Amino acid sequence: MKTVYTKLAIASAMLAIGTAAGVANADDSGRWYLGAGIGQSKAANLNNIDGTLANYGLGSASTVSGNNTAWKLYLGYQVNSYFGVEGAYANLGQSGITSAIATPVAGTGNGTWTANNIYSLSAIGTLPIQDGLSAFGKIGAAYSNINFTYSGGGAAVSANNSAVSPLYGVGLKYDITGNTSVRGEFERYQNLGDSALTGQSSVNVLSLDLQYRF
Repeated sequence: MKTVYTKLAIASAMLAIGTAAGVANADDSGRWYLGAGIGQSKAANLNNIDGTLANYGLGSASTVSGNNTAWKLYLGYQVNSYFGVEGAYANLGQSGITSAIATPVAGTGNGTWTANNIYSLSAIGTLPIQDGLSAFGKIGAAYSNINFTYSGGGAAVSANNSAVSPLYGVGLKYDITGNTSVRGEFERYQNLGDSALTGQSSVNVLSLDLQYRF
């Protein structure tokens, strides 16, 4: 399923941006917009956290909590009806980790994997459908600061990793008025964190946004 999401997002973004390139001369004066969104996030493949804990000398079997609340704020510029750019700040939430530890000291362990400071810049390709409804795709890069804390089995871990990673997404937007829109979107923040230091995971986000053009 992860592979399907990946291929769908990339193909949709390429289609929308490709359409934009083909109609670069569209008559649109360009507008700025502000937006805010809230939804759910999930660390898609953080279950390899036991490999990270092994680097700290722990033999463990861990489970990771499910969906988290995510939110974001963004500012964009719609160059024309088909192409724009968008910068955003996002908080992707915190995943809890619970472990049964076998070595070096048998017992339990608990930790958190937090992705709360994400800054991104994306190219947005839009494909108008009809009557204020449009589809869009995005491709960009996200700067993340991942924090990992853990205690148990005689270990106390506090580690951070900052890096730039790919971001892509797809969605639908509906214009309520000439200035106000709502949009629903799926985003994937690819490979956040470091597998040896903090644990690494892609994060999937489903959100509903309110957008205002001015």
